[in-house]
Amino acid sequence: MNVLETVSRDLAQIPQTVRLSLEYVPSLPTAKKKSGTPYWIDWTEQLGAWVSNDGSDVKILIRDDAREIDVGELTLGFTSVLTGICLNLQGQVAIHANAVSLEDWGIAFVGYSGKGKSTLSAYCASRGAGFITDDVLVIDENSRIVPGNPRIKLYPEAGEILGLDASEDTDYKIFYEPAQLGAVLHQQPVPLGIIYLLDESPDERIYAERLPQAQAVFDLLTHGYDVSLFIPTNPNLLNAYAHLVKQTPVKKLFYPRDFVMLPQVYDFLLKEVHQL
Repeated sequence: MNVLETVSRDLAQIPQTVRLSLEYVPSLPTAKKKSGTPYWIDWTEQLGAWVSNDGSDVKILIRDDAREIDVGELTLGFTSVLTGICLNLQGQVAIHANAVSLEDWGIAFVGYSGKGKSTLSAYCASRGAGFITDDVLVIDENSRIVPGNPRIKLYPEAGEILGLDASEDTDYKIFYEPAQLGAVLHQQPVPLGIIYLLDESPDERIYAERLPQAQAVFDLLTHGYDVSLFIPTNPNLLNAYAHLVKQTPVKKLFYPRDFVMLPQVYDFLLKEVHQL
């Protein structure tokens, strides 16, 4: 699958049609990210993209000398960022997060890359949780999570622990199908129950602390695919995030970053959901 096909597949999940094009160039622009002008995503030295102000047009630029670079290495993560930025420019809440369902409630895991979102989501899926989305969390005006691409990214070693095929030798994450873990894939929006910002516990305890609304808005904006750059020209975005935290508890989830502790984390999440 080439770059254009890979990106097209991901952008197909966006409700509003996105026009996509690809151009090979001698060198990439040095433009900085700005609002009010076409938005430049500076991804790698070989790959970037221009996005129109309304998130409806995307032009991918690839350096001529990168034509033979592995597609997965080039696009992994890039398509999620591109999707999130398009959605934010279209005025939708799109956060860098994963989501699963427990007891018919959507549970979101927010955090920077490496915080354990995918591993925790995959483990929950292996225990019977429903799978909603990976990397791009879209929440509609009714505080429901919109299903995303039916896949999950994991490092091969994490996949192997979960019983998945780890024969592909890579230094980056690869895509797995949640159904391989036994997860049910959601086709319709799921009511959002709790948003967790993942953090490492200072000891062996597993616990959660609810954030004040102002702090919750700030933290979610931090994980909102550069949404803070778009708010000056689209203040309704800020209102959407403020409305979200009024409707949904946002908590910090502290737990030891050790795979053997995930069964206890899963049990803790179930107890939290039962209190909704």
